[in-house]
Amino acid sequence: MTSAVTATATNAPLIIWTLQRTGGTNLTAHLVQRSGLPTVPHEPFNGDRNWGYVAQNWLRDHDEAALAKALHEICARPTVIKHCVENVPSAVNLALVRASVQAGFKHFFLYRRDPLDRLLSLHFAKVTGVWGPGGRPADASLQSQVLPVESLVAHERRCAGELGSAWRLLQELGARPHALAFEDLYQAPSLAVAAERLTALFAYLGWQGGVGDALALAQDVVGKGNQGTRHKYQEFAGRAELARALETVPRFTPV
Repeated sequence: MTSAVTATATNAPLIIWTLQRTGGTNLTAHLVQRSGLPTVPHEPFNGDRNWGYVAQNWLRDHDEAALAKALHEICARPTVIKHCVENVPSAVNLALVRASVQAGFKHFFLYRRDPLDRLLSLHFAKVTGVWGPGGRPADASLQSQVLPVESLVAHERRCAGELGSAWRLLQELGARPHALAFEDLYQAPSLAVAAERLTALFAYLGWQGGVGDALALAQDVVGKGNQGTRHKYQEFAGRAELARALETVPRFTPV
């Protein structure tokens, strides 16, 4: 286990904009440790989490003023937030962008260039209940599971759209978001390459932690972006069809 860097109270708060099954939980845990900021549960805007009421109230009332007020109050508390954009309505994502920019948050996008493995991992988690290391095994053979190609493609289309909308609004508001692809970190060809990319992230954040800390963090994450279940995805019927269908879906491209 690596030791945390002692951080000052001036460290900027951070939102990690991401999607489920993109390595965000692993990386967020390490960033929280280094931030010196108060912590909140991962994905706190999910329906069953501490700020889940924000999306629930929006869906019930569609009150823009109340939504902005709630997010302004939340963002007034500096912290590190891992936020999966597909789990809340678009209006909540965009309101969170505005409130967090006003509060001085940094913005880091962790995404996948190739959505196929993410969608297979997501479907695997849903049909087996295995969401993390040590989860229970599947109750039935995956060979009997036929991928819901149409719904997975629609899901990916929405996910890419939500990330893109948040990215563009941040730029319009004068924020300078930073992005890193899952493949460039978790599947980096070497620790040195991964450390270089983490050093760039630390430089963007302005947090304490130089090259040595980036190397230590790289050792903790490189090669650990999956839970040892990737080989099981080959058992899903319809995998090739899903791959072909995804070729028509625009990718999130942080430019």
